[in-house]
Amino acid sequence: MCGIVGIVARNEVKQDIYDALTILQHRGQDAAGMVTSDGRHCYLRKDNGLVKDVFQGQHMQRLQGNVGIGQCRYPTAGSTSSAEAQPLYVNSPYGIALAHNGNLTNTEELMSDLFAEDLRHINTSSDSEVLLNVLANELGMLRAIDPSPTEMFKAVGAVHQRCRGAYAVVAMVIGSGLLGFRDPYGIRPLVYGSRETEYGTEYMLASESVALDILGYTRIADVAPGCDSANQKVLGTLKVNRSELSDLEIGVQTSIGGGGQVDINYNSLSTIGLPLSILDANQSTTILANKINFNDVDSYGASSGLGTTAIYVASTAASPNNNTTTIKNNTLTDGGLSAAGTAVLVGQIEKAITHKMAVTGNTFRG
Repeated sequence: MCGIVGIVARNEVKQDIYDALTILQHRGQDAAGMVTSDGRHCYLRKDNGLVKDVFQGQHMQRLQGNVGIGQCRYPTAGSTSSAEAQPLYVNSPYGIALAHNGNLTNTEELMSDLFAEDLRHINTSSDSEVLLNVLANELGMLRAIDPSPTEMFKAVGAVHQRCRGAYAVVAMVIGSGLLGFRDPYGIRPLVYGSRETEYGTEYMLASESVALDILGYTRIADVAPGCDSANQKVLGTLKVNRSELSDLEIGVQTSIGGGGQVDINYNSLSTIGLPLSILDANQSTTILANKINFNDVDSYGASSGLGTTAIYVASTAASPNNNTTTIKNNTLTDGGLSAAGTAVLVGQIEKAITHKMAVTGNTFRG
């Protein structure tokens, strides 16, 4: 059990975070830490010990900024090394700091995947470092200079797909703000609230509402459990990354009736009848930074779409009610074998759904 807190304020947050950690000290006495940001840089202090011992006057002076997170730690995974005191930080993308309460049950599997698929090195035995790197990788896959709330939540949805266990998280994305989420079952607690000041509204996340109460925040609600499968109908994840595909009738085809998460990123596809076919318009689809040659196969009729289309996206009666498709930073080259060459084709709408599609930053060549 650990105590976590995050605050976005109009003035410096270090004293409020210190006070909140003192209030939550009963949740963990082995280590404490705080990171703050002024929007350009982050300032970190953490070590083994109680809150009152970790943060001396000289440390508090350096913790500048109006956004910050903190944790008091009781180690239930990893070791008691001060290197595993939290918050933890990665500089890419954006600069992300994370504090975590809980345990992952598939840490070793995630460590292996992070190295083999995402090229990320984990330097400690902490499942919190694993969780941080999963979040960082999923945010990085979006390739957004200034990530929107929708893009943030999409990354969190991907974290829920990959991480198993019980966890509550507060994360700080430098230049963007705070992010708070819980596991799909809501096992670990996390609440949020607000308070009004003469400079505007301030917001706070904490493991327990008593921390909000004492600092003058009004509790709004518990942070809702993430990825409610009954409502979102997430059935699984398909990832095709950094692959070369050629001389095929269809390159990648999905047909997940009910929804799923599909990531097709950094691939090279050529001499393929239909490079990408996204049927049932999965709940979340990202097609990022691929090199796709299309309309370069002459053995398929134009009426079938094979041989003339690069990316085909179709919504059917089996599609979930809410879909998001992002097609970004791809290079699509038309081989010119047919005058009917189409880079992106969206169609076959059989029911009223909310389908948000972003096609940005792509290069089209003919």
